[in-house]
Amino acid sequence: MMVNRTEVLEEIRGMMRRGATPVSLLRMVIARHHPENVTGWELMNYLTEAFALPLDKASLVHGWKSNGSGELSDARVNVLLLPAILRTAGAWDADARETGEVGRWYPPLLEPPAASVLERDSHFGISENGWNQLAESDRQTFRAMGEWSKQMLIAAESLAALAEHLQRRIAELEVGPQT
Repeated sequence: MMVNRTEVLEEIRGMMRRGATPVSLLRMVIARHHPENVTGWELMNYLTEAFALPLDKASLVHGWKSNGSGELSDARVNVLLLPAILRTAGAWDADARETGEVGRWYPPLLEPPAASVLERDSHFGISENGWNQLAESDRQTFRAMGEWSKQMLIAAESLAALAEHLQRRIAELEVGPQT
């Protein structure tokens, strides 16, 4: 059976718009081909073409195997690829805006995070005088803690958006689509 690459690319973009995980996209690509013929290179090519991923991100699939024997677990691949795919949404999701396709779950993740609050106070609540009296190593520690806090806030916001999506999806499955 000949695989229509364009159809597969459209299908994995649509799956992502509806909230599929990166691993479920990879499994769908494998299912559309003869599984023994799908290499890490082929999966990487699908990711770069479908989502405009940089090669360093797409190449992560070389450490994953659909049977679980790879260096990277399904969860780790999802954690590593999902943010990269969402960062490039402006490139691969333009057609959804044109067609008015609904069901996209990720727009809240693309908005500027509340973590930007941390960037407003470069001295982390310490007065200018107090900040200047700190040793450079202490200032570096504060900056590192601030960066870590910002990453944790971004992760929490992402998880909250995903949880909200899952709650809506569960409600749809239990009572049918909401109109």
